[in-house]
Amino acid sequence: MEQWTASDLCQSIEDTTSFYALSVSYLAGGTWQNYLYRDGTGPYHPLDGTDGYPNLAGVNDFAVVAGQGYMVYLAGSSTDDTWDVSGGQFAGPQTISFQNGWNFVAAPYHTAATASANDIMAQINAQNGAGTCVKVANWTTSDTWETWDGSIGVDFSLDDAAHPMDANSMAWAILCNQAGTWTPG
Repeated sequence: MEQWTASDLCQSIEDTTSFYALSVSYLAGGTWQNYLYRDGTGPYHPLDGTDGYPNLAGVNDFAVVAGQGYMVYLAGSSTDDTWDVSGGQFAGPQTISFQNGWNFVAAPYHTAATASANDIMAQINAQNGAGTCVKVANWTTSDTWETWDGSIGVDFSLDDAAHPMDANSMAWAILCNQAGTWTPG
């Protein structure tokens, strides 16, 4: 697979939708890493190609990695809100690395075994030792976080009405007490 960067991701979104991308962020070890694609100082007109925003590509332009969850800040109004990505699909689970603290992760190959927050937590703890993963959180379509710590909160399902996206495209925040890896499955 071709290696993408944050600027490639932003450009792909702009090429295939009427949105424009301002930034891409990921959470690792409790710290957000940010890539600023545009600084937000002027109008952007995707139809005529004029662009009042400077392109800041290259400033902390990190690699986009399978298993890492990303938040992309978009602006503009669009009736075309579907971003289609071309390329190959993963043939099996990808190993995901995480650090001590909060991490934003994605399972690019979803199985029935990762169908809920409790499943995610149980798998991480089984592969890294009890107590490694202490919370799993998810951003909902209601623009709120729901969290699960194994007994308190919402053991959210990846396949219910609050999560209408295909689970292959979802990301979760996990709070871990140590660094490790997780292979969903």
